[in-house]
Amino acid sequence: MYLWFIRTFHVVLCIVLGIYDACLTVVLRLLGLERYSYLREWQRSLGPRPAPQFPPKREPGEPNYPYSIWDYHGYIRTAIVVDYLDHAKVAALLPDYLEMIEVPDAGPDRHPVLFSFGLNQHFGPVWMPFKTISYMELLVSIPDTKLKGKSDGYVGPFYYPPRLWLNRLFPTVVGRLLGYRKILGRVRTTGDSCTIYRLFGGEIARLKLKPCGISGPISKIPAFGPWMRRANQPIVTKVFFSEPLFTHFQWEWNLAKGQQAEVELEVLSADFPVLAPGTYRWSPLKAGASGAILVSSPFEWQIPFARSVLKDAVSGKTMAAGS
Repeated sequence: MYLWFIRTFHVVLCIVLGIYDACLTVVLRLLGLERYSYLREWQRSLGPRPAPQFPPKREPGEPNYPYSIWDYHGYIRTAIVVDYLDHAKVAALLPDYLEMIEVPDAGPDRHPVLFSFGLNQHFGPVWMPFKTISYMELLVSIPDTKLKGKSDGYVGPFYYPPRLWLNRLFPTVVGRLLGYRKILGRVRTTGDSCTIYRLFGGEIARLKLKPCGISGPISKIPAFGPWMRRANQPIVTKVFFSEPLFTHFQWEWNLAKGQQAEVELEVLSADFPVLAPGTYRWSPLKAGASGAILVSSPFEWQIPFARSVLKDAVSGKTMAAGS
């Protein structure tokens, strides 16, 4: 009953907010106030963008997700940084209903963390023919977690997003209502950089990137394979005192393209998760190591579904990075 209420409320709210945000987008574009140069030339160098598929291609070992016209389609171009960070600091970001799964290739006292500095484009419900919403988003996420104290059914691995900064109201509100810790802020971009600000305040972080090497289908970059599986793990969140909610962000890796990159991140606020204020640099991603990569991919984001859906996965291990 609770899940039915959440899904119904979400659908009604998204129709109203979706129409509002689509109109706002038209106004902003007419006034020349919404132009994103971030990674635009890099995106163009990849050739035509493939449209999202519905339903998207199911990756080996994934559950039989209940794709719906009430889900959301979009296209993302993003700089992704992957790293193995201090286990205790990462664990401190988890809610009380989650715990970390041991990851053998992470090394002692380390756990994988993924940062995405991306532009989501043409975001909107699958049923809507014209998707006009675009927004910048900084995502911090922790893969390879599991439900604490649960042994029945599918208990992990899950992907948990402890912090997200966005520059558009609609996706911020929608995410908040589903337990995503989204924060409305401001983002300024150039072709190869972005700076995240508080909505009414100073800078949080600055990113500078440089593409390296040959670009092409994401499958041609084998070092990213384990992280692709991590990024497609189901997502678990919670709203107030509710039972956990299960959603899913489906990267359409069969249509995605990418390129390794060098990234410099300057953290300017203690609000940034895991990383203390300072300057950090990542080299192009290599197998078994931390690093950075640029990704261009269609996606589908699913509204909440029952945990029982996940029992259709071949096993939890097939969704883990090391399998």
